[in-house]
Amino acid sequence: PWGTPLSPWKGTSTAVLGFGGTTRYLAWGLLVLVLLGLFARPRDERHLDVDLWTRPGVRPELLCAFATLWCGLVISYVGNSTFDARYASVMFPLFVLAAAFGVSVFASRPLRYGVVALAVVLGFAGGVSNVRTNRTQASQIAAVVNAQIHDGDLVVYCPDSSAPDVHRLLDTSRNFGEVTFPALTGPERVDWVDYLARADRVNNAAFAQQVVARAPGHDIFYVWSSGQNGLNDKCERIGDAIAALRPDYKRLIEPDTSIFEHAGLIHFMAG
Repeated sequence: PWGTPLSPWKGTSTAVLGFGGTTRYLAWGLLVLVLLGLFARPRDERHLDVDLWTRPGVRPELLCAFATLWCGLVISYVGNSTFDARYASVMFPLFVLAAAFGVSVFASRPLRYGVVALAVVLGFAGGVSNVRTNRTQASQIAAVVNAQIHDGDLVVYCPDSSAPDVHRLLDTSRNFGEVTFPALTGPERVDWVDYLARADRVNNAAFAQQVVARAPGHDIFYVWSSGQNGLNDKCERIGDAIAALRPDYKRLIEPDTSIFEHAGLIHFMAG
């Protein structure tokens, strides 16, 4: 809801590059194989013939795949919506099928095996990166909250997109509350409808007063992040507004900006 609309051409390149995950080399390799499958045929083990009118092998599959993609891209662009590579997952199976067909243009069996092996290695490289890369501070925050929270306390999330991954790690057998910015709703889901418009209408001081009113005589744990979801420093300002009402507080965790979904934790004591 806060992203910039992409033209169909830009969206297509975003989708194709996204198919490689964290490994751009894999994305380019898959694209080359798709083009070979569409335009090339083997002459012998060392030469390929290129047919600019395309080969029939995967022509229908690619037509279906890219027609689906472009239909979505045109509609999103006209509707002033943004686009991310994961939105193209509907066409990904056909794209990979075309890439697999592209391997068949190599008449040399050792070369075919080598191309497949290289693609597998690049895929595993991206997979290892995904497994080893920490994308959120949720476990760090949840561990501290679970250790210090008491019945009647309140956990506040700003923005609300930081709530689901922390919430699932909290000990919900305890009797504490959870609310999110901007609508003071629960932490399980995020409502993206008119997101920025609704967030802009929220008065920081009024929101802070509502939060404090929900935890009379109890502590508040404020999970916050700056600059996410197009909110700029909105969550920082709300933290300042809560601090004006609850001046006895401690910063338990600072946001680690090297992590994709970084977040901090502030403990506001009841006083």
